[in-house]
Amino acid sequence: MRRLLTIAIIAITAVILTACGAETFAPGVNPQTRETATVKTDNPLVDALKHYPTVSRIQWRGDYQRESYHSPDWKRVRDRVCQTPTLFYTGRTNEGSCEADHVLSVSEAHHRGARNWTEAERRAFFTDETNLVASAPEMNREKGNRTPAQVGANPRHAWDPPGDDCEYVSVWTRTIVAYQLDLTRAERERAVEFLSTCH
Repeated sequence: MRRLLTIAIIAITAVILTACGAETFAPGVNPQTRETATVKTDNPLVDALKHYPTVSRIQWRGDYQRESYHSPDWKRVRDRVCQTPTLFYTGRTNEGSCEADHVLSVSEAHHRGARNWTEAERRAFFTDETNLVASAPEMNREKGNRTPAQVGANPRHAWDPPGDDCEYVSVWTRTIVAYQLDLTRAERERAVEFLSTCH
């Protein structure tokens, strides 16, 4: 009888609070923090990054050899990438002077974990067109193996394109996530902060 009376009092109280415009909350929900622990955004890449595991530092060693990644399909893939009418980093019209560039450079991928891949995995990465863009030769040389300035903490190893930096950082970061490559905590936080402003 006492239990039924308690339930009735709680129900009546909820009705009164609702009628007065007050909000009720389920047990265990803090009314001061209504958001869930994981806040979803409109950017799936940002959501993926928030849970991405990080490393304390990137292991830059002198063991990189580009030839160990080269694929016999490279010429065919390169020619197809350079058929794009617009150059990626500048937004200028592709007038024929084009190079296919790895947004996340092969060298950087190597130092972020690709050194442990098999030969087949390396070749697949080398010709992965989701990480290849049509670039003006001078932009390709200028970027080299640098990290996006919006992500990297070392200004001497950072680069910012003259064109759409949101798309540049998105491709770079998406490749990191897709291939499960190393990312430091600082890089992850900077990437999340920057990409959250991109629409």
